[in-house]
Amino acid sequence: MGDYHGDYRIYYPNGKVREKGTYKLGELDGTLEKYNEDGSLYIVERYQMGVRSGKATVFEQGQKKMEFDFYGGLPYE
Repeated sequence: MGDYHGDYRIYYPNGKVREKGTYKLGELDGTLEKYNEDGSLYIVERYQMGVRSGKATVFEQGQKKMEFDFYGGLPYE
């Protein structure tokens, strides 16, 4: 059983959110969002018990730039 469980946030020195997500039994589980230092969204990834799974979407200047699909931690088409 892991040490971490529940929602978490990591902040930049300027106070803006750098990363937020959820741990379940010590593993990332659910949606993980990462932000640029200016507060704009950089990437949204989905995890299932510590393994990247489902869609990962990369943003640039607030617009969706590209999207990837993952299964079992590996990209697939």
